[in-house]
Amino acid sequence: MAAAPQVKPGDAVYTGAGSLDERMKLIAYTLQKSVQDPWAHEFVSALVRDLPPKDDMAELHAIFNRLKWPNIRYQFHPRGLDRFQTLRRTITMGQADCDVSTVAVNTCAHLLGFKTGCDILFRPGGPWSHIWPIVGFPREEPRLWIPMELTTGPCADGSTRPQCAQFGWEIPHEFRGGWRRFFFTLA
Repeated sequence: MAAAPQVKPGDAVYTGAGSLDERMKLIAYTLQKSVQDPWAHEFVSALVRDLPPKDDMAELHAIFNRLKWPNIRYQFHPRGLDRFQTLRRTITMGQADCDVSTVAVNTCAHLLGFKTGCDILFRPGGPWSHIWPIVGFPREEPRLWIPMELTTGPCADGSTRPQCAQFGWEIPHEFRGGWRRFFFTLA
């Protein structure tokens, strides 16, 4: 894959559909750019300022609650293009799809010292169709990977929609054709 374009914090990269590995490189690249943005550090500091010190779960809930709907609206990307954008751009625009939500959550968690990654869902017999962020808990020596799915959740009527996102919920395994887990190691 060619080197990712130079992206200033707050910019977005639009690209046509590529392989899963190419998309993961773009997510990792955008995540790296996002954590280097001083604005993101200020945003995350403000997010947890009033929480008790060293309360890992409270910090994860603060991230989830700030980034879920209605604060950030689920927005499909233009047909044939995927958008990869920094946390700053996501907060400014107030919208994200699953790729962008993964970058936003992982940026916040990474800046608070958590280990981060994502789970990827494959359609039965088909290509990957969805991605969501996961965060290691507790922060120091994770024993659990908590899903931080912002773009869908179980509703009372049996459907799944962003308005019903719940902390720690993920798509049940019986609805997955397959899945793969990635972890992010940032410089």
